Amino acid sequence: MDKAASGEEALEKCEKVRYDILLLDIKMEGMSGLEVLKRVRENDPDVSVVMITAYGSIPSAIEAMKSGAYEYLLKPFDPDELMVLIEKIRKHQAERRETQFLREQYKREPVLRT
Repeated sequence: MDKAASGEEALEKCEKVRYDILLLDIKMEGMSGLEVLKRVRENDPDVSVVMITAYGSIPSAIEAMKSGAYEYLLKPFDPDELMVLIEKIRKHQAERRETQFLREQYKREPVLRT
């Protein structure tokens, strides 16, 4: 697990390491979490991003979800709720990888026609 003190630092880390899940606060030092979300998703559409905020609003939630956030959590949140969400994301990612693998295998296999 890595931490970043600013949006810019988060982007730098994402350029060096591929993360499966990112937890981003909307209010970050420098660049906002929403801007980080948009930039990260441009480079890695498979990363799952959970936006976290103490300043929730319907417009920011809509913007986050339209920009590709997996979930939008309001502070304070229950740590157990976050762990359940992370497990749900991991399961979803595993299913997505399996589906992609099976599609690639299907394309490679000759089709038998009767």
